[in-house]
Amino acid sequence: MSIETLLNNLNKVKETNYSTWIACCPAHDDRNPSLSIRVVDDGRVLIHCFAGCDANEILEAVGLSFDALYPESFLGRTYKPLRKVFDATSALKLLQFESSLVLEYAKTIKRGDGLSNYDLERLSRANERIQRVCEAGGLE
Repeated sequence: MSIETLLNNLNKVKETNYSTWIACCPAHDDRNPSLSIRVVDDGRVLIHCFAGCDANEILEAVGLSFDALYPESFLGRTYKPLRKVFDATSALKLLQFESSLVLEYAKTIKRGDGLSNYDLERLSRANERIQRVCEAGGLE
């Protein structure tokens, strides 16, 4: 797959650096771009949604398979998807976003308002995402 195939299926695409773009994530109601797309030196396409959508959800939303993220030279090989790797800036942005979310839920609880099942699930997801960043940074 060429990167253009993916980019042409996305909205509000903006190139931010050489071989790096942001766009609205097609897997959720995204009004402000939260999807990061990057082509690495070996031709693989890395995608990351800062709202928490996983790669399969994103690809499914645009009608592509996971193999679309790999160049033709990888397709004949046996491979397994790589573990998500966060660069420091991405990790800090994720922590900033999730900590803001946790603060807002804390304010809701302080006001005496209860949390819905969705709120509890989202807090659990925030915890999982924060733990993943910590593990990626070498903290256990």
